Amino acid sequence: MKANTNIQFKNYSLYRCPGNETDGVFHGGIVILANNNFTQKHISLNTNLQAVAVRVSWEKEMTGDLLG
Repeated sequence: MKANTNIQFKNYSLYRCPGNETDGVFHGGIVILANNNFTQKHISLNTNLQAVAVRVSWEKEMTGDLLG
């Protein structure tokens, strides 16, 4: 996904690290979609790698129906 790409999904937050363009060819990049029903926090990374980190928490008790 290029840095200037604007994309939205209903009820989701998007976290991304754009890829690179070399000689007119775009490659790489990372995207995480997190459902807004969950508590989420972007985690800042200090790296030269293309990486994204998000902490997602679920505050409800898991039931057998959800576990399969």
